[in-house]
Amino acid sequence: MYVVTAHKPTIVTHSLVGHFTAPTDNNLILCKVNRLEVYSISEEGLELVLDVGIFGKISRALLFRNAGDKQDSLFITTEKFTFCVLAYDSEKGEIITKATGDIQESSARDATVGQLAIYDPVHRVIVLHLNQKSLKVIFINENGILDEPINMSIEELIVLDITFLSGYDTPTVAVLYQDTKEERYISAYKISKSQLTATPCSLAFPNVEQSADLLISLPIGGLLVIGEEAVAYYNEGQMISTAMKRTLIKAYGFIDMNNSSGSFRILLGDYAGILQCLVVLHDGKTVKQLQLELIGETSIPSTLSYLENGFTFVGSTSGDSQLIKLEAEKDPETGQLIQIIENFTNLGPIVDFCVVDMDMQGQGQIVTCSGKYKDGSLRVVRNGVGINEIAQIPLPGIKGTWSLSPPKDSKFEKYLAVSFVGETRILAMAGEELEETEIQGFLLDQQTLYCGNVIGNQYIQITMKAVNLIDAVTESKVATWTTPEDSKISVCSANFQQVAIAIKGKELVILEISPKELKQVGKQIMPYDIACINIDPLKNSNDKASLCAVGLWTDISVRILVFPDLLEVRKVEIGGEIIPRSLLFKTFEDITYLFIALGDGHLISYTYDLKSGELENKKKICIGTRPVTLNKFNTTDSSHVFATSDRPVVIHQSASRKLVYANINLKEVNYMCDFDCTSFSSALALATENTLTIGTLEQIQQLHIRTIPLGEVPRRICHNPALESYCLLTLSSEINESGHEVDTSNVKLIDDKTFEVKDNFKLEPREEAWSLCTYKLAGSDLEYFIVGTAFSNPEEQSDPVEGRILLFTVKEEKLRLMLQHKVKGAVYCLKPFKGKILASINSKVQLFKWKEVEGASQLALEAEHSGQVVALYLDTRGDFIVVGDIMRSVKLLIYSSSDSTIKELSKHLDTMWVTGVQILDDDNYLVGHDQGNVFSVAKNSGSVTMEARGLLDDTGKFHVGELINHFEEGSFVMKISGEGPNIPKTMIYGGVNGSLGVIATLEPPTFQYFHKIQQCIAKHTKAIGGFDHAHWRSFVLQKRLIPAFGFIDGDLVESFLELPNEQMDIISKELKIPIEELTKNIEAISKALH
Repeated sequence: MYVVTAHKPTIVTHSLVGHFTAPTDNNLILCKVNRLEVYSISEEGLELVLDVGIFGKISRALLFRNAGDKQDSLFITTEKFTFCVLAYDSEKGEIITKATGDIQESSARDATVGQLAIYDPVHRVIVLHLNQKSLKVIFINENGILDEPINMSIEELIVLDITFLSGYDTPTVAVLYQDTKEERYISAYKISKSQLTATPCSLAFPNVEQSADLLISLPIGGLLVIGEEAVAYYNEGQMISTAMKRTLIKAYGFIDMNNSSGSFRILLGDYAGILQCLVVLHDGKTVKQLQLELIGETSIPSTLSYLENGFTFVGSTSGDSQLIKLEAEKDPETGQLIQIIENFTNLGPIVDFCVVDMDMQGQGQIVTCSGKYKDGSLRVVRNGVGINEIAQIPLPGIKGTWSLSPPKDSKFEKYLAVSFVGETRILAMAGEELEETEIQGFLLDQQTLYCGNVIGNQYIQITMKAVNLIDAVTESKVATWTTPEDSKISVCSANFQQVAIAIKGKELVILEISPKELKQVGKQIMPYDIACINIDPLKNSNDKASLCAVGLWTDISVRILVFPDLLEVRKVEIGGEIIPRSLLFKTFEDITYLFIALGDGHLISYTYDLKSGELENKKKICIGTRPVTLNKFNTTDSSHVFATSDRPVVIHQSASRKLVYANINLKEVNYMCDFDCTSFSSALALATENTLTIGTLEQIQQLHIRTIPLGEVPRRICHNPALESYCLLTLSSEINESGHEVDTSNVKLIDDKTFEVKDNFKLEPREEAWSLCTYKLAGSDLEYFIVGTAFSNPEEQSDPVEGRILLFTVKEEKLRLMLQHKVKGAVYCLKPFKGKILASINSKVQLFKWKEVEGASQLALEAEHSGQVVALYLDTRGDFIVVGDIMRSVKLLIYSSSDSTIKELSKHLDTMWVTGVQILDDDNYLVGHDQGNVFSVAKNSGSVTMEARGLLDDTGKFHVGELINHFEEGSFVMKISGEGPNIPKTMIYGGVNGSLGVIATLEPPTFQYFHKIQQCIAKHTKAIGGFDHAHWRSFVLQKRLIPAFGFIDGDLVESFLELPNEQMDIISKELKIPIEELTKNIEAISKALH
């Protein structure tokens, strides 16, 4: 199988501010799981300067500077217990690895709260807490080289936080810990380099709050202890505290650390996104007072970094990260002391999602349950381009639109000609207003087929009866070519110096434009009626065309003619019964394409060899279901093709020289043109039959993400196309009459187009929704949503003993509870199965059927299977049932309708916590594992012995570095016939880090081909941090690492496209595959998947 990331992780776990890329550069460094983003901080905001991946999941990160260095270095540890030191070479413009190593202690127990890392700049020492009852100490010598890590024992078992204390001659570490009675204390240790030990020291930290979980060291000595109800300062017996409203502080960041100012200001962000400023008043030696000031509300922070001039970065793992500005005065509308400058989209954590093919084109729209607590939201993810709407005008009956550039001295900066049946209207830009006007020489009482700017500061207008040339300055008509009396112009094409028109069905006429003159220079009778024409120049748009492409009716072909004689040099047989409706020659950099758009929504592309005239590399893609029209347009930095249809698409060439088809997030576009002007830079005019929209495109070929804020936690989602609705399970927090926070589970009905909440059904107190599916009753047209629940008892820690299966239908846009069935446990998963309902309830898999009792429908247990610890996940295919367990990995069951039984066929023997299951085919199954892995198992049907047939064999293991919560069959991209490898099945996955990815099954020859490529790339590329690719992708099972197999790392394979030419050449020669072939095949699989 082939695993590739379609959307990179978006949660921010660490943010650091320093001088990383140059001594004078002020940088913000963000850690996003296995990626580093480095931004330049300037008055204009944040500018991304580096975005690199590493072979590891970042656990801790800190900046430090060696003596004599002018730039900061970055120290990183990973979850697989490796570390590195990174620096930036500004001359080469690349990250360099200064140190790398292994800090794994295989026999020691991992630290309770995960890895901790601190740095003492005075004594040049890094201290890590990685394992219970131990500190790992790394001294940095005078030359900036890291000494070998040293293990130093400490007495504390459960360490919650550590920090260095200022003002001591030797490195001194304060340790916040919890004892066996769950009481919390602070101890301190002196780190001795000479004795290689951590020695306890008698520093007093009395009366530590029992909810304390954060230590902050102050430059003047002593430390702050942050709890849930108070902030306390300790320094050699002194204690000062200030109370705060009960909360849980998630992140802090210093605004200033200047001793001479008389105060330190520290930002504190809590679990609800409330931002406070802790003011520490001091006299340079000791703290005098602590003050807390409410600042405002942000996303729930995981990290806070003050940048400069009031700007602060709020990193989040719960919602969008933010760039905010601290203000001196409260906002009159919000009452807050902050202004949100920019949001950085974060999909994490993705708890669930559904893939919806709204337009039935094989391309999934993904709707995710994202975020935590108040930052919970739905995210609608689609592979396409967003439109930033500037203006929208109702104009019924639009038949075409074109932009015109007026003369330099005109009071208008842009014209927009809009064509209708029997008339043409001219709109003009004056400042930021669009007003109706006239151009005197235009025939405004006729429908325009085409108009535009042409040579000699002139306009051209083509109607059904004439071609008119208009002086742009005087607005007078200077030349006209009219059709014979018995004919009309059916289709046309024009460029800066030429016009091509079709009259009398088959007759092609060529006109040449010069100042104040239209001259017929060619005519050709085609064998059949003309359907479309294109005479776009192949290179400079102001040149004359050398070729004319003509699409024909009857034989469904495209003919390529050469100027000036209009001789036919190529014939393209399209085949089928659908005529070509639009043609376009387009050159992207040095590759020329001929695009042929058909009347059924298909688009064909060929590369055109300028020397030989050959048309090669035919590709066919389905854009929509209606005729497609092709138009060129430019953005600030590149040129593109816009294909209008009921599913509009932008075509451009990527950096790796492949055509990219990006959907526009509009339902339909019938006509479009450039509308670039001073007021609306890089704008487009987009028309449907009834509406004209002015807007700009978002960045092309990024996943378009729409956010629907919920303010509560989304848990499960499913879509029912017949009901045109989503059903969503959420968990909301409310304050009850006694002032306590209580959780309430909700079942919401949401419109699948507007995402408006149409209805909300509250579950009972203590009832929590766990599972959801859509269901159609056998032999009936009725559609249902089925919800599985559990009742919790806060006083009991055991598994739930009671739950319900709830059956909802939708009537008049309201949820109607049609049936409820009580069960003995939590309903963790639901699946429609054989016209019945399959449920995993605690340790059992149970099948329920319908029965009628006194005229009422009820659920009755038909079959069940016990033997799981907790059955969390189900998937079905035919009679097969795959079960994912909390401890016992995965199991294959089979249902027998003849005797209504569910029996075990085979099982996986490893002890694993499963996070998702997906049946690939009758014999193969994909499984998610809670340590960031995926693995595949197969039914052992061919074995001779009964014992062997009872086991599921491992067929693949792979470390994704992401806890995957859900798999679902689907695709990010439109299927392109005849392109790329044969891919039997694709699954989309989503995980807690906000990434979306694709897992694709490959045929054996294809797998072997890309596996060889993967191995060669891993061998010949230099990894950031010196980390090993094989180690990164090794399957994690408890503390064991198992080499990956059966999976290909698509991220690594596709990195070939971005390698320098010299590295490409090395890999190509070792594989004995030409670079061109490697590039083509890697591009093909990339394009097929994301």
